[in-house]
Amino acid sequence: MKQNRHKSHILRYITIAAGLCALAAALGWALLRHTPRAYRPIEPADPDEVSPYLTHRLAPDFYNQIQLYEPFELVIEQAGLNDILARGTWPQRYGEVEIFTPVVQFDNGAIYLMSHVKYSRFSSVLTVVARPEMDMQGRLNLNIRSVRLGWVPVTAAARRIAENVLKDVHAELQNGLQLETMVQAVISNSPFDPALDFDKQHIRLDDFKIEPGRLRLRLVPERRRQQ
Repeated sequence: MKQNRHKSHILRYITIAAGLCALAAALGWALLRHTPRAYRPIEPADPDEVSPYLTHRLAPDFYNQIQLYEPFELVIEQAGLNDILARGTWPQRYGEVEIFTPVVQFDNGAIYLMSHVKYSRFSSVLTVVARPEMDMQGRLNLNIRSVRLGWVPVTAAARRIAENVLKDVHAELQNGLQLETMVQAVISNSPFDPALDFDKQHIRLDDFKIEPGRLRLRLVPERRRQQ
């Protein structure tokens, strides 16, 4: 009788442990499969057409202002930027990982970059949260606060993957050394000089403000020095 009771207790413990493991697995799966409410990729009526926001507003504002060689403000609307992104070639594959249409959200002081990613049969929404900062020397740090798959933090793993991707595209970035330096700084969460050479201009980011639905950039164009 005692032996049967002992076996019954063991069976009960095993059943409880199995139930807890199943519950933890289900909870973990639910956390990984979570889709942020803000992740709603735009579906343009004509995806093969270049974004009207780019051709009629953003690009003209930028080109017209830099010709004056005076500081100016460039406003990037969240809806317009997502329209530009939605017209790209998606999904894109990096090794065994597929990345689908990304979505950007601007909030008070924060930038959220979201994208559906797929690896083999597993898929989830990747969310990168950044709170950019500028130091006293005018250097910019994107200050990536977290990287999540669903609700699960994967910041350290994402950084290692990004470093491997950078190695793969190193040859393509060699002609744009400034861009490669910036990308490396973003991956390592370190500050960099936010300036680029564009045609005959040297353009520097002097200040910025992130508001709900828009990003305001204060840009300073200068003539490039003759080599």
